[in-house]
Amino acid sequence: MQTGRCKPSATPVLSGTLGSMTGMAALGALTATIEMRHHLWITWTRIARKEVKQARAARQKVLEAKANGENWAAEMEPEYMAALVAVSACAHALDSIYGALKPLVSAIQVPKNASRHKHIRSVLAAAFTLGNPIEKHWKTEFTWLFDLRDGAVHYKEESLPTVPHPIAGHGSRAAAAYCMETADRALDLLLEVLTVLGKPDRARNDQVRSYSEDMSRIINDMLLARGSDRR
Repeated sequence: MQTGRCKPSATPVLSGTLGSMTGMAALGALTATIEMRHHLWITWTRIARKEVKQARAARQKVLEAKANGENWAAEMEPEYMAALVAVSACAHALDSIYGALKPLVSAIQVPKNASRHKHIRSVLAAAFTLGNPIEKHWKTEFTWLFDLRDGAVHYKEESLPTVPHPIAGHGSRAAAAYCMETADRALDLLLEVLTVLGKPDRARNDQVRSYSEDMSRIINDMLLARGSDRR
């Protein structure tokens, strides 16, 4: 989603013939600068929702193959791939929300060596009234999500013991980490944050309130779509 605005300004415009040293200055002529902003968190949220739906559909195929006595393990790759993208997209969306809100709040003192999700949570707390229960819950969930995201982005390829998979049996740690359950959990966290982002009455300043009001309609649409996905 993009938003834009047109900024008129009275500036001199020089007209003349190419290569000529002479020209005529039309002082006071109106020019316009068009500015556009892309709300990247919307794009990442849409990607995350799409991939979560793909992971759910892939899981259903695995369960059907398992029930029919077929080689269900061979059908697990699509779920793993969709969940991997969904988890990453949710983290990217939260990072993009940080980028949208940071210019709207007062300077925040966060240690330079603080985790990325600590920076994001600090900006959210500066932008909206959250309360201790939400802040504690988000600390747990953000830590989990960004550890999972970092494991995909900064992947270390090595042989490790197998671990239980949510479906059945044992498999690689990556397959167990990026599955339908983790994709759902990541999207739930993102939508919790979007729910707050879409509540202007919880904004701590006028700039955040205005942004929240502008985004509330599309956030509500996303929340309704998530509800229909679960049915």
